Amino acid sequence: MKTLVTSALALLSALSLAVVPVAAATGSTVAAPLASSISGTVFQDYCKVNCVAGSGLNRGNGVPNDAELRLANMWVGLAHGSCRPSRPVFKWVKTNASGNYSFTGLAAGTYCVMVNSRQSSVAFPRPGVWSRPSGRSSYYLASYTVYLAPGKSRGSLYFGWDRVGAL
Repeated sequence: MKTLVTSALALLSALSLAVVPVAAATGSTVAAPLASSISGTVFQDYCKVNCVAGSGLNRGNGVPNDAELRLANMWVGLAHGSCRPSRPVFKWVKTNASGNYSFTGLAAGTYCVMVNSRQSSVAFPRPGVWSRPSGRSSYYLASYTVYLAPGKSRGSLYFGWDRVGAL
């Protein structure tokens, strides 16, 4: 019995030694895919200075400053591919107390990041429109199409809600 156990241990030892040198000899390693991320801020865009004139109303400039309120508990959605109205969201995150959101561990590719002002869990100041992203938003839905290269991140994707007639 002792000989059988010794033989089995010797065989297992030989097998484990045989596997390690093969991987080292070929020099091949399996690298984990490089993870990418998308992040940004949802904020209340007030028009005090550097406003954008349009349609008789002064609009916010789409860039957050220290005086502007960050919108917490906002749902931000992420979908695969470029933004389209029927694009299904596969991941949701809520903004933190500072209005920040982040999607991490993403594979390279094209994504749609979106926020809807008609969210039932948040009372948006009304009336209002999205000041950012500029030119790519409706009165209630704002979105960005983002391409991520392997291992690259995209930050500062701002969603600015401009309360019409505020202040």
